[in-house]
Amino acid sequence: MTTKTIDDLTAAAALAGTDKSVVAQGDAVLKRTTLAKIAALLAPTVLYPTANEPPASNYATFDIRNGHPVLDFDAATSEAAIFSSTLPLSYGGAGLAVEIGYSMTSATSGTCGWTVEFERIGDGQQDVDSDGFAAPQTVTAVTVPGTSGHVDVVSVNVSNGANMDSIAAGEQFRIRIKRDVANDDAAGDAELHFVRVREQ
Repeated sequence: MTTKTIDDLTAAAALAGTDKSVVAQGDAVLKRTTLAKIAALLAPTVLYPTANEPPASNYATFDIRNGHPVLDFDAATSEAAIFSSTLPLSYGGAGLAVEIGYSMTSATSGTCGWTVEFERIGDGQQDVDSDGFAAPQTVTAVTVPGTSGHVDVVSVNVSNGANMDSIAAGEQFRIRIKRDVANDDAAGDAELHFVRVREQ
């Protein structure tokens, strides 16, 4: 079978036995559809507080700030939030960037840091009766916003392989987020607004 590409709409219309405008409309629809599919494949995974699957103990507490759902992380106790998702089929093996959007309940000085841990569920990879998170990856503690209601976005790059528990394209995974209370010093709760996971 031979496939021929025709760039001229008039020639394409003649070959198809239809009007040029019909071909143009079809071409535009095809382009929009293709772009939408590409965008869907490349779109980052965004995880919000309402999707949290809290552990049995030392969990971040759900809260509302002026109508915005947040998860409160204590300044002294290492609390966690856990989210489930699936690595896109388009994942190309370049490692993942994890971005965390947070604000502070009251602090306007000091630093706030986080840790990120991945767990591969996959196909026959993890007995879900137990946890199997990879080693924590550290989001370096940075100075918090000077206004407590402002959202700061911090990130860490997680290399492909053991650091992300060797999750493969299309596989289910969990991600555990903790405040790095051993290395930050901002007073009061840190409020998580979202976690964004994308390929580097």
